[in-house]
Amino acid sequence: MKNKQSSIDLLTLLLALSITTIGLIFVLSSSYIWAEYKFDDAFYFFKRQFLFASIGVIGMIAVSRIDYQIYKKYATPFFLVSLVLLILVLVPGIGLVRGGARSWIGIGAFSLQPSEFMKLGLIVFLARYMSNYVEDAKTFKKGVIPLLFLILLVFGVIMLQPDFGSGMVIVATGFVMLFICGVPIRYFVYF
Repeated sequence: MKNKQSSIDLLTLLLALSITTIGLIFVLSSSYIWAEYKFDDAFYFFKRQFLFASIGVIGMIAVSRIDYQIYKKYATPFFLVSLVLLILVLVPGIGLVRGGARSWIGIGAFSLQPSEFMKLGLIVFLARYMSNYVEDAKTFKKGVIPLLFLILLVFGVIMLQPDFGSGMVIVATGFVMLFICGVPIRYFVYF
């Protein structure tokens, strides 16, 4: 299904490219001495990061061309698959321990971090719910409590790994989405 939007939002693209460029400069400035010492190439980490940033920009442009209704249609299956992957990480032999956290799944020579998929899955799922049930999402019983339960469930599973950084990103993102949806500020004061 083709996107109804005929062109990419130039401001968003320029902002993303600016942030990416600043990040690449930070990588270069913070790693060139170590890269020269360790790999005899001051640009070793910069080149790797530049490759991944280029792939990311190309992916961003490709994904922006997809009709958002497709995301809405597959929000629940994507969220559930992401949740299953998060749980699979906790199974010894499937989940890999790196940096003291069991938050990776090894697939041959590659590995993936399911919490990254969950970030996207939760955002799309919450957006779909909030757009379908705008008024319910603003109420405490029908909106805030179930959505907060969902956010905290994902946070709890991530904390079993433990990966506090990803967990806090998910909680903060969920709260921002609730706020943008129009949940009364008094509910946030309770939290």
